[in-house]
Amino acid sequence: MALPATSRLRAIGPKGDALAAPLEWAPGYVEVAISRNRWGDARLERGDRELPLSLRRLDGRMRVLAEWPRSGTGRYELRLTLPDGATELVTWTVEPRKISPDAYLQMLEALELRLPVSIALGLQRLGALTGLRFEEPAESTIAQEMARLRRAVEGSATRPGLEKVLPAVARDPHRVLSEAETWVPRNRARRVDPSRLPQVLANGPNLAADSLPSKLPEARAKESVDVFENRLLAAFHEQTAYRLRRLRGVLEKTRRKALLQQCDDLISQLAGGRRAARFLDEVGCLAHRPDQPTMPLLKRPEYRYALEGYLELHRSATAHLAEPNLEAPLEQLPALYQTWGVLQVLDALLEVAADEGFDDCRQRVVTPDVGGVFVRVLADGRPAVVLSRKEDDTQVRLIPQRTYSASDGDYRSISYRQKPDVAIEVERPGERRRVLLFDPKYKLDSERSGGSSQRPKKVDIDAMHAYRDAIRNADGERVVDYAAILYPGPGRRFDPGLCALSAVPDNAAGLRADLRQVLSAAVART
Repeated sequence: MALPATSRLRAIGPKGDALAAPLEWAPGYVEVAISRNRWGDARLERGDRELPLSLRRLDGRMRVLAEWPRSGTGRYELRLTLPDGATELVTWTVEPRKISPDAYLQMLEALELRLPVSIALGLQRLGALTGLRFEEPAESTIAQEMARLRRAVEGSATRPGLEKVLPAVARDPHRVLSEAETWVPRNRARRVDPSRLPQVLANGPNLAADSLPSKLPEARAKESVDVFENRLLAAFHEQTAYRLRRLRGVLEKTRRKALLQQCDDLISQLAGGRRAARFLDEVGCLAHRPDQPTMPLLKRPEYRYALEGYLELHRSATAHLAEPNLEAPLEQLPALYQTWGVLQVLDALLEVAADEGFDDCRQRVVTPDVGGVFVRVLADGRPAVVLSRKEDDTQVRLIPQRTYSASDGDYRSISYRQKPDVAIEVERPGERRRVLLFDPKYKLDSERSGGSSQRPKKVDIDAMHAYRDAIRNADGERVVDYAAILYPGPGRRFDPGLCALSAVPDNAAGLRADLRQVLSAAVART
């Protein structure tokens, strides 16, 4: 990140070379442009941590420096307090270095758009999520989502969109008479439901000296806009607004300025229409999707337009990843990389299972509701997907964050507790059970050495060894046939069952080929 010309702070490398910003997970310095006679009275802080200043010689000259600690990607705020009490605030952005900028953007786009839809489609091919229709991931592009949302807001040649429908309905929203109960003095009560009298008489504090109620519940009729048609309109607006916000997040992260401006314009247009429809503040949630027309939907064009727009928006379900870390992708890059790796394994397994004749699927990954379809990476140690093949009674379970401990039954650890990121357990009648383990790790050996090594970290490969040796079945036999880390470097094969798979987001096809080869061998028909 380039700093203003007037900034007193500058990032420099270990040898004194100037940097636009510190490098990911690399040592360096912060140089402070201040008189060498006053540096002892200055103070430099990064967030809530002080970076001690010192005067030292670097690259042939004396400088006022603070050591920059090895840091992951993210935005870091620096605060310099000068001897006279003046302060300077700057923010440095540490960009990804283990993957290219293009790979980082492709990973975000895959998480936001492609992988959720691909996984939903894969589950549907195996018998889950019936009744929904998803577009192929290659077709579910940002441009197409923008076009869908533009039609929802602006309409088409044959019908207006929400921008015009909301103000039109607001001029005369559909209402119905509803009864509201109001407690009034008994001498003013006119319409009292006789069935309520026993309850009234049993209310001791409400009884007067003559043992009669002092107040009675009177049923009064009032107009209400909280009807199905207005709930449908509110749901159409809320879901369009939600998808626009999601799309804006994708565009902002992937730095598509032209489309971002178009998205902002649609958000502004939609907000203008909603301001005109204040009556929607009194409307509840839509309980179910519209399955049959009502008279207002048939007779009033503006409601009919809302129904048509709502159905068009939902004609092809769009799956979204429910992942809070996407709100701060740079700061949460290692966690997002792990999520991306887990989803790649799941997506490849579903594709292989469909090819290998699996015909039954139970899953807890995708949840549809009236607001959309959401994909969640569950980390509770329970099966997220269970696949079955009737012809040979093969069953496959994918379990994120599966824990193997000494007290487990069928599968256990003979030493310390083991907890791989993804466990795939394969069971066939009459055969020894098989376990395949995958650990996505956004780590390189250079993190330890401070160099530029693209090798996997030794500690992660050692964990794979531990998985293979420690995890056993009830008879004490080893059950792990394959253990691999997924990491952003070149692939390495230590032996047929122990690998480091190259998992770089801008070469997802290569990772997919490796995963398919391993998974196909494990679940193929015998």
